[in-house]
Amino acid sequence: MKSKRLIGILGTFSLALLACSSGCKRHFVSPFDKDPGPAPSFTADGLPPEPTAPSTGNGADVGPVGSYKGLAGNGSATQMDDRDATPIPDPPAGTWPHPRIYVRKDQIAKLKARAKDENPAWHELQSACDETVTEKTEAGYEGEDWGHASANLAMCALVTDNPKYAKAAVRYAVGLCEDANKLGDGKGGEKMVEHADGYSIRHRGVGPALVYDWLYGNPALTEAAKKKILTRLYGYGKWYRKAGYRNSDAIGNHYMGHFAAIAASGAAFAGDDPKGAELRGIARKMWKKEVLPAYHALAGGDFPEGFQYARTIATSMAIYVDAESRAPGGNPRLADELPWLRETIAFQIHALHPHEKTMHDAADWSEKPAKSNAAPYFAIALAHHDPAVKKKALSVARVARNPEGQALPWLEFLADDPAEASEDTRQGPTSYLSRGTGTFFARTDWTKTATWVSLQASPLWADHQHSDQGHFEIVRGGDLLFTDPGDYDSNATSAHNCILVDDGGENMEKAPNQAIYGQKVGMRRFEDAGRYVYGEVEYSAAYDAPADAGKARSVTRAERATIVSRGPASASRSPGSARVVVYDRITVRKASYQVTWAGHPGTQPKGSGASYRVDAGASSAQITAILPKDTKFKLVKEPSIKTDDIFKKDDPAKGMLGLRLENVSPKGATERRFLHVFSVGGQSDAALVAEGITGTGVEGARLDNEVYVFTKDGAQTKEAALSYEAPEATTFHVVSGLVPRGKYGISASKGGAGCKVSIAAGGGSAASSAGTLAITVGPGCAAKAP
Repeated sequence: MKSKRLIGILGTFSLALLACSSGCKRHFVSPFDKDPGPAPSFTADGLPPEPTAPSTGNGADVGPVGSYKGLAGNGSATQMDDRDATPIPDPPAGTWPHPRIYVRKDQIAKLKARAKDENPAWHELQSACDETVTEKTEAGYEGEDWGHASANLAMCALVTDNPKYAKAAVRYAVGLCEDANKLGDGKGGEKMVEHADGYSIRHRGVGPALVYDWLYGNPALTEAAKKKILTRLYGYGKWYRKAGYRNSDAIGNHYMGHFAAIAASGAAFAGDDPKGAELRGIARKMWKKEVLPAYHALAGGDFPEGFQYARTIATSMAIYVDAESRAPGGNPRLADELPWLRETIAFQIHALHPHEKTMHDAADWSEKPAKSNAAPYFAIALAHHDPAVKKKALSVARVARNPEGQALPWLEFLADDPAEASEDTRQGPTSYLSRGTGTFFARTDWTKTATWVSLQASPLWADHQHSDQGHFEIVRGGDLLFTDPGDYDSNATSAHNCILVDDGGENMEKAPNQAIYGQKVGMRRFEDAGRYVYGEVEYSAAYDAPADAGKARSVTRAERATIVSRGPASASRSPGSARVVVYDRITVRKASYQVTWAGHPGTQPKGSGASYRVDAGASSAQITAILPKDTKFKLVKEPSIKTDDIFKKDDPAKGMLGLRLENVSPKGATERRFLHVFSVGGQSDAALVAEGITGTGVEGARLDNEVYVFTKDGAQTKEAALSYEAPEATTFHVVSGLVPRGKYGISASKGGAGCKVSIAAGGGSAASSAGTLAITVGPGCAAKAP
């Protein structure tokens, strides 16, 4: 297949990973072989309530929601016992006509009417079909190209009635069942899907099932072809349930590949053979007992392996929802059982950078900056019953459409009805929290020049996550100011904007990088107060050794608090300007350990000592290190280590700068603190004045006319007095780390060259549900708070 066409049809059921050479999986001993027990509880008002339980009034715990434990086993299979999966009786004859998956018989006439040259989606689909009819297309990576070709051709046959498309679709579908690399080579068969521990079931299982369903009754789909497809797909599904890679871990692209294959096969075969009823029963069990608990825990719509993989996830779910919600006796509101399908639409809206051409990058990606993919949202637009969700999903899909890597042509043609109008997605709240992965996004506004910031700390959910807990990014418009430059499988913490801890290998396996044992981490506090967004993550467990190693914890506290200020500066600034403050509290076991703050500028920074400026595109960010005092940044070129160990590897992706800005904390104490402030604006904007703020029980920073103060020893558990001094010209202060909804007394008086602000325990001012207090200071040091 020509490379141009290959790029065009990569998507939904594939990973499209040219850099992946070992089945796109990682084998490692998981921390979840043993029950880790309950996650530690933190006060976290301001987080949304759990979707599966009423709010308790004090927020949410760090770590997974509900009982889902994350990864299981050591990368091998768990033999799934499906004896409790009750086959779903076949519907009465004639009550569930083909096609059943994504398209209905009464829709075909409308699809035919849309099959016109002036429809770009049809033009793309027909071009793909014509190419695979005339070329001798080989299987591609794990059958990927045949999987795409079979579905594209089946859709072309459905809407044109052209027998050449139908014959070719069946040829590829049978090839997926019988052949290895070339059609007719006869080197495939029942064992073929076992290659790479079952990775190819997403292609060799789903593609033939769609052909079976969509071309049912077409002369090209002979009884012999149907029998081959049915026999093989049944065998593939049953084998994967016994021996497929991570077949019990629903949060993972491998699991979803086999869920999609079983769901599609069951729906396609129902009424033809008892195997269809059996597969439908297994799919229903998987949905109820495996998928729903996992994705309720993953509240917020994010996917920990990154949205290069999430294309597979949402689309796999949509296959099941679409078919089974419309089956006779099915639940027409089946999608409501899984809020994740709605949430992932909101997630994508906020994950897009303001210029909407690139997006948040949280895991393995083949190309950077990460580009969005429309496939999941086209699939949700087809499968969801709620008209509002369908419209929103279609609108997001159109925005997320990536000309260099479109969704499958058949899927886009089906879902993107030109007669359906889009709605504006650039509206509503300008921040978002995805609780399951501990990720927040905040932007100054919905313009395309806005400043966008992310912060994340996720439990270990799946293979392709990186060792990047506490990672943050800053983007203005589409200009990468502080970013993640790491190549695919550059998993190391050093490749991200995180804290590096080097204990000399005393306890940590991958020092100075985090390990892969951090389940008990997450977003501890979050709120959007309008003028500012505040989030705090706790992720000390990310540095732990394996639970059964018998080693001490080298890092006993790792907390990162981030404030994004939308407040106006004292002088005129470019549109979309913002201030970002990142404060770190780190506690290590020994004072001799080296602790380093790491950040990755998007372009070559200029500066010296504790202050550097990054100019990227039309934007700029001035970073100033406030803590440790008298610090000097060091620039480190990446890769800084030559290794094939993905947990130490920090190779930059093609086209990325690969330069690390380091701030090293002096040794000699177990308590380490970092405080960095960023002045973000246009290239013509001067840096805002930045300086440290000191006081009793707090430390912080002034940035122009605002002050940001943090409780030095950590979040208060009961109200306690604090004080600090700040220039009188600073009129807006944010104090964090207070008791959520705690009562405090606020006063200020002249002190030296500025104002001394005192916060007393008890009083008439209440901290927010996330433990912050906004204070305004007027002339003469007159202070007040809500």
